[in-house]
Amino acid sequence: MRTVSFRVPLLMAGLVLASGLPSGGVRAQDQQLGTCRILPGTQRAVGRAVGQSRVTYVSRPRLACEGGVRINADSLVSFEATGFNQLFGNVFFEDATRSLRATNARYFDRVGRLEADGAVRLTDKESGNVLTGENLLYLRAIPPGRPTEELTLWGGRPHALLHTGGGGTGDPAAPARTPYDVTADRIFLRGSSFFQAAGRVEVVRDSLNAFADTLRYEELGERLLLSREARVEQARYDLLGREILLHAPGDTLRRVEARGEGRLLGEDLELEAPFIRMGFQDGTLERLWATPLRPGQELEMTVGLRFLPQELDSVDLARPRARATDFEVNADSIEVQAPGEVLERLFAVGSARAESSARDSLNTPDTPDLVRRDWIRGDTVVALFGEAPERAAGDSVRHVLERLEARGAAASLYRLEPDSAGADAPPDSLAAAGVVAPEAERGEIEGGAAETRIFRPRREPAVHYVTAFEIIIVFDDGQVDRMEVRGLEQGIHLDPSGRPRRAAPARRTGGGR
Repeated sequence: MRTVSFRVPLLMAGLVLASGLPSGGVRAQDQQLGTCRILPGTQRAVGRAVGQSRVTYVSRPRLACEGGVRINADSLVSFEATGFNQLFGNVFFEDATRSLRATNARYFDRVGRLEADGAVRLTDKESGNVLTGENLLYLRAIPPGRPTEELTLWGGRPHALLHTGGGGTGDPAAPARTPYDVTADRIFLRGSSFFQAAGRVEVVRDSLNAFADTLRYEELGERLLLSREARVEQARYDLLGREILLHAPGDTLRRVEARGEGRLLGEDLELEAPFIRMGFQDGTLERLWATPLRPGQELEMTVGLRFLPQELDSVDLARPRARATDFEVNADSIEVQAPGEVLERLFAVGSARAESSARDSLNTPDTPDLVRRDWIRGDTVVALFGEAPERAAGDSVRHVLERLEARGAAASLYRLEPDSAGADAPPDSLAAAGVVAPEAERGEIEGGAAETRIFRPRREPAVHYVTAFEIIIVFDDGQVDRMEVRGLEQGIHLDPSGRPRRAAPARRTGGGR
């Protein structure tokens, strides 16, 4: 399997063969230039002696060389003494598997160096990979100092069409593959399997868009690694992190991982964690995992690399946190099940705590911080979601919390709405209820008429606090429908102080201040 191959050595051999240095230059009688055959269309080939050496000039060279190499250009100059070859204007090299186009090219035979500039386009016919840019530098492998060939492309925001699946485009039976379209300030290749892009990297593949400072592709494992301010955008979510790995064996996305300040922003869910892993089935998101990073922990998403100790010290070791509609949970680790990219279930493990903000309207400026949210905690918290019952036409599917389960050292705090009678009622209803109202206030209304209404401070809600082995809370349209408690340890009901005073004494029930 060839995935990143942009091989050029045979094309460079064409320059050596065409140089005329080892073969004595032009032989008009058999239409040869070195060991390359001069094809129809070549206008003129002239060899001149310069001291003990020779310089060859060819106008509009059209050459066929050993190994199936073909060379075209507007002109060619070859210097025998230095092994230096220049091609000017509409430069084109081609063999059975590769082609190279550029405005100009220079080849230094003795050091194995090729330079090309001006609308450079390098194509690997077997893999379908294509590189384009303004400047190209190729260094031939010369062991031991340079055991593997290297290629660098820069200028004009070079980009590469990078195929990462098995099978070659030359095989008509091979399935069609979607390449990664990579744009960056600089692209670098080593050998036939290492690819790197750096500087404002942008990646496009179907509906996927990715951005980073550096991109690296390793053929082993078929993994694409984005580093430094990495971001992946898809139709239903965005993923951010210091590093993001995309694993796509056989041209199918199987796994995406974010390491370091990971953040997932979806339609129904937001997830923050030092490490986030996304699992895919047939290219569709199915599961999410979020965990903290710990010093010394090695994760395969780094393609064999490790964070240095000083880098680990800077990684945020905060616990994972997930947010859905009116719901937030944090724990030592979080798993989300979303078959078909539909939020279905969330598991929070390790000192898990979930809070609901659905009833923040119960709070007043005087509500203590301890009771401003409904919450549940336990060794494990499980949240189940369902589709919202009412959606406007054309709106994306939204999901609401239907059930919360806490197991192991479970506890929950739930607030009851205060008695609605008299919250801002007319005087006659207050009097009928036996409430001693505060002083009446008069206010002007439109038209100049005056009315008298009774205003009193809103009461705080009552609070239920329960500890047990297991607590289950069932919701209906965002409101608690019922609570199930197993292995009850203690339960406390607290009424707020400052209830409305009644004309007749009333016995206090349910506890205190």
